[in-house]
Order: sequence, then structure tokens, then C-alpha cells
Amino acid sequence: FLEVMVTILMLWLALAFEAVWHYVGHDVKSSYQYGKLKSSTTREEVHHHDRDHHHSVSHVQLATELVNRAGAEFMTLGFLASIIFAASNAGAFEWCVASFPPTTSKIKMPKTEADWLHLAEFVHFQLFLAMLLYFFLMARVVKGSVERIKFWEECSEGHIKEGQLSHPMGWDLAVYRCWREYFITKMVSWQVKRPSLFKELLEKLDIDDEAPDVSPQFKDVLTKEFEFGAYLALCVASGVTDSIQVHPLTWFMVLLVFAFYALMNWYAEIPMSAWTPGIIATVIGCLLAMWAIIARKRRFVEHVILNDDATQGHVVTQREASNISNRSDPEQKRFHERHHTELIMLRGLQVVVFLLSYEWARMLLDLHDWQMHPGMHALYCGLFFLLFLVLAAAVPSAVPMFLGIMALPPYVHHSNFATFRSVLLKNRSENEIQVLRKLTTNLKSRDISRLGSGSEGMENLESMLKTMTSAALGGRSHDLLSVGSMPCVREWTEEGDSLDAVQECAVAIAVESDSEEPPAKGGVA
Repeated sequence: FLEVMVTILMLWLALAFEAVWHYVGHDVKSSYQYGKLKSSTTREEVHHHDRDHHHSVSHVQLATELVNRAGAEFMTLGFLASIIFAASNAGAFEWCVASFPPTTSKIKMPKTEADWLHLAEFVHFQLFLAMLLYFFLMARVVKGSVERIKFWEECSEGHIKEGQLSHPMGWDLAVYRCWREYFITKMVSWQVKRPSLFKELLEKLDIDDEAPDVSPQFKDVLTKEFEFGAYLALCVASGVTDSIQVHPLTWFMVLLVFAFYALMNWYAEIPMSAWTPGIIATVIGCLLAMWAIIARKRRFVEHVILNDDATQGHVVTQREASNISNRSDPEQKRFHERHHTELIMLRGLQVVVFLLSYEWARMLLDLHDWQMHPGMHALYCGLFFLLFLVLAAAVPSAVPMFLGIMALPPYVHHSNFATFRSVLLKNRSENEIQVLRKLTTNLKSRDISRLGSGSEGMENLESMLKTMTSAALGGRSHDLLSVGSMPCVREWTEEGDSLDAVQECAVAIAVESDSEEPPAKGGVA
């Protein structure tokens, strides 16, 4: 009877939790992601394929990432509960009593099998509560990051009016434009600082690297076609996702800290709670370091834009030219360009935040201190509560701002460069596709009978397509027409089809330019 009643109670609780979790999961599916403000229909993932690389630009829903990670954490804690249950029934705790008798150790050991079981369940629940506190702070980070990314998209899409410079989170349009101009200016300086990557970009953008005005051309392309807000959004989302998922290196560092706690307690009899002030100081130090980096870099960016000679037409500043001349290899990368320095700070913050969450969970569940020193224990818990309120207020602005500032030069490492290149090429591809689709109306309305027939008509049509495309794209040719449609035109002409059919084939390729292969004969209409 009791077993059945307990089973019914457990099932009701499980169904209630499942209903709540289903509601939360359904709600976050409609949460914001970059691109939602665009007037046209936006796909969640856009793949850009070029001659050498296949890189996807995917804007994630950070709220969905957080909910999914929390669900996976519940599964992991459920697995730990099953391990504790199996160990109890297999006699593992009875073995612990026999192997570690309380009378032969200077450390206070559990006396009975029930005491060992209670210890395991207590630690298990401490981990559960610590992860809840950690995810609470991550939810605050996600909230601040989403608001920041949304504002960047508004800036990129022109939803912010010229006179509307203020923003509730301290951001404004003037700062965004300052950052964007600084980023473009520093990327142009790669012609001298990182010439191999600069040449690679020129090849992708169909810019002649031997042209005397190569720098103005490259800067003009970035100014007109680079979506800076999308680049910042991807860099920030990558760092926040790393914090949500908790990288294995972060867990390894947590394990090392716990091993240090154990050694200090074993040899020096120092309790874990004695290290709490150091953890609190480290958390505050990490946040202050983030704000210091943000303030210093922000002042530097404003100085470069307002006063530096890099904005007056020079590729690099005098100081940068001096630094480059002192290098033995011009392609030599600095530390920030070789490593993800923003993740070093971010993962350090993850470690100390989790340790702080675990310490507060221990304090909340310490029944002995609640019974022996209720007033003092309540005071400590209240101080922890105030500390978490301060953290909850600070991290929504500090973390995304820090990740955004660390995406600017000189912190463009290989991952940030891949993101930059993919955003630039994706935007150019989308712009070209829109231009080509506009050409189809003009092409359909033309009388092509005057072009002639046979091979002469094919050559005339090919020349007309190239001329129209080059004029629409500012003198550039488009791969999909020069590589994709011309063989199709030639194939249809050699088979004796009319120029009307050739025209329909070329139009179809321009319209369906997302496809990598030309449409098969008979399927054009």
C-alpha cells in the first residue's frame, strides 16, 4: 500500500515538473536571435560556400541553449542519483565503513552505512543546488547578451533614428559607429600587419592585390557590405555558449581546486569555508578586471578614431609601423592573435562563480550550523544573498561588453577571423543574389531575337549577361553566372534549342542562385 501511494505521489510530481519544463521549453523556442528584426524572412542558418572553405554562420538562441543545458544537467544529476542508489544496494557503503573506520583517522569519518549514504546524498544535492545558482547567473548573462545583440542588430539594420543615441543599457549609436569604424580601419591595416590573410580576403572579394588603390577598395567593401553587428553577435554568443555549456577545461580546474581543498584539510586541517573570502575576492577581481579592460580599450578606440592618423588615410599608425619593423617575421602573430584570451578570463570567472555557488549551497544546507548558531548562520547566508544580487546586476552588462570589446583588433584570433570572413562573404553573396534577381526582370523584358542564332547568338547572349551583371555589381563578375550559367547556355545552344530557352535557363540560374548546380534541362519552367 505504501509503495503504491509513494509511486502515485512521485508520478504526480514528475508530471508537474514535466509540464513546467515543457512550458519553459516551448516559450524559449520563440525567443530572440540575431536576424529576427530583418524585414525579410531570415533563416536560422546560412551556409556560405566558396572555392576553398565551407563555413556556416549560425545565430543561436541563447535562451534555448540555456534551457537545453539545464535539462541535460538534470539528466546528469539523475544519473548520479542512480549511481548512489546502486552503490547503496551493492554494499559499497558497508565496504567504506570497514575500510575507513572512524577511530583510525584524524579526519572525522561516517560511523555507519547510513551515514555514508547520507553524505553521498547530501553532496549530490549540494551539487544540484550549486548548479541551480550557477544557471541563475547564466540566465542573467543571457538576458544581458540578448539585449545587447538586439541593439547591435537595430544599429546594423538602421532601426535606430539619427537623434536617438541613448540606450537603457548605456550603449548608444555613436559608440557602435565608433567601434565599427575602428574595426574597419584596423582590418585595412592588415595589408601591412598580416599580408597573407589580407591577400586571401582580396581573392575572395575579387579585388586585385596589385591595384594602387587596393586599401581604399577594401575599406569601401567593408564599409558597404560588412555587417558589423552580426560579427559582434556571433562572437558574444560563442563566449556565452561556452559559459552555458561549461567547457571540460573549466571542470578540470574545478576538480583541481577541490583536490587542493582536500589536501589542505588533510595536512593543515583548514576547512573549505576558510577559502571563501579568497573566492569572493577573486570573483570581484575578475569583474573589476573585465571593466578595466573594457574602459581602457574603449578609450583607446575613441582615441584612434578621433586623433590617430590611421583614420586620415594611412594604412597603419606610426607606432604600429615601428612595432612591425621590429619583428623578425611580419607574419608573426602576437599572443592575442594566437590564443582565445577572452576565454581565459571567462573560464576563470566560471570556475570561481561555481565555487562560490557551491559554498553558498553548503551553507544553506548545513543543518548543524542552523541549529547551533542560527543568528550568525543567517547573517552569513544573507551576505551571500546580497553578493549574488550584486553579481546578478553586474554580469548582464559586463560579460557581453567584455566579449564584444575582445572581438576587436588586436584580439582577432583564428576563430574571430573565420567569423569575420564568413559574415563578410555571406553578406556579399546575399547582396549579389538580390542584384541578380533584379536583373531577371530586365532580362525577361529584352528582345533577344536581335542577338542572332546559333553560336553567334550564344556568344552575344553570354556577353550581354556578363555586361549586365558586371554593371549591377560595380564592375565585378559573379561566379554563378560566369561558371554556372555559361556552360548551361552553351549546352542548350549546341542542342539546337531556341534562344528563348537559353534565356529562361539563364534567368532560372540567377533566380535560384542558392543552388550549387544549374537546373537540369526540362526543369527550368
